[in-house]
Parts: sequence; structure tokens; C-alpha cells
Amino acid sequence: MRTRQLRPVAVPLIALVGLFVILAACDTAGTESDDTITLNDPATPTTVTYEFEYNPSTAVNNEVGVVSSGSDNLSSIIASYGFSRGDVVSARVTSITISRSAGTTAATASKLYDYVQNVEMYLGDSEGGPLIAAQQPVQSTLSTPLEVADTDVSSTVQAGASPAFMVIGVNNTSESQGFIEATVDYRIEVQSE
Repeated sequence: MRTRQLRPVAVPLIALVGLFVILAACDTAGTESDDTITLNDPATPTTVTYEFEYNPSTAVNNEVGVVSSGSDNLSSIIASYGFSRGDVVSARVTSITISRSAGTTAATASKLYDYVQNVEMYLGDSEGGPLIAAQQPVQSTLSTPLEVADTDVSSTVQAGASPAFMVIGVNNTSESQGFIEATVDYRIEVQSE
């Protein structure tokens, strides 16, 4: 019986084919971008401020529902990183702090209104939006952090600028006017190309 040996040309040819297969796989993997970037530069924070003006005397069952006077500015924040809302793959609220708004003359030194008992906050113009915070009781301090709901708000952020909606529980409906400012920090992840 005769034994055949591989010819010297066959060994380099097999190595060349193997190298080609490896390089082709790397090239294919390189064309699919799956890099996710979290937008969190301190110079351009993903922070939005919502202002609420309400009248406690309009409370129904000791609750006042009010839409913020403005919408978020996340489009410009995301654009400052070179992305758009369409690039957002994940968005969550990481913290919310409420305080007396600048709508009052003594806002800088004033505590939150004593008559505010509880707060719920939603993204959107009603309670139909995603719940982002619920707090009961609310402390009457200069700045009060809220308990943030672990809610995915990606679709709301992707959809465009949105106001916020706050349900304020009050124990004194004889007050005439209130101003609350909510500072909302987002954790936003985008898909890079």
C-alpha cells in the first residue's frame, strides 16, 4: 500500500482558503454596527426642566392635574451629540427633583408648599403617559427628590417633544396658586452607525 503525502502547494492553498474565510467573517461582522452609546456628558447633561402652574382651589377629590407649561428639549440635547430621537434605543428617567418654581418671587429661599401631600408625574399631557415618579408623602424642603418609577420611556422620547403631567395631592384647597418646577434627568442610549 502506498501512502500519499500532501504536496507542498496544497498546504499553502488550504491555509489561504482558511485565512479568506476568517477575513470574510470579520468583514461581515464589521458592517453591522451594534455600538450603543450612553449620552451622559456633564457639559451637555440629558436634563429637562418642566414648570407647573396650578390652582389648588380647583382640586377634585383633593387632587389637581396639570400639564407642564413647556415640552422637553431632548431633540437639541441629543443633536448636540450628533444623533436624533430616531437613534434612541433606550431611555429611562434616573432622577427627579421638585421645588418651588421661579414663578414665585421668593422661590430661591422657599420650601415646597406645605399643602402638597403627594405627587405623581407622567410623560405626556395626561395620566395616559408613562408614569415616571410617584411620591407620598412629599417633604416640604427647598428641593425634594421623588421616587423614580423604573419605566422604559424610549417610545415617548422617540416620538418627539413631550410635556409632562403632574397629579398633585393637596390637603388645603383654599390656596390660590402654586408653582412647581421638576428637574428630570434621563439616561439615554443611542445606536451609533
